Amino acid sequence: MTITQNKIVADLTAEINKFVPSFDHQNIGQIISLSDGIAILNGLSEAKMGELLEFENGTTALVLNLKKTEVGAAILGEYKDLKEGDEARSTGKIAQIEVSDQLLEG
Repeated sequence: MTITQNKIVADLTAEINKFVPSFDHQNIGQIISLSDGIAILNGLSEAKMGELLEFENGTTALVLNLKKTEVGAAILGEYKDLKEGDEARSTGKIAQIEVSDQLLEG
């Protein structure tokens, strides 16, 4: 079985024409300091107060301090596996608690 040059070019052209690029913008930062369950991160320029962050290992943090070049976040859970240099991503979700009428009445 021989494959012709025209067949290869046609197959490659078909694959290229099917390609649809996708772009996924993510706000990512790195831990520059970690102590007593509080992480100081840089690079999270779009973080919001009260936003939930997610670290590479799945740990969640809550943004509690915004500065020009740094974000302070409380780690919600075990933080001993985290270290300086680990990445965190903004989730775009603000921490919230659902409240029912029963809770408010009682």
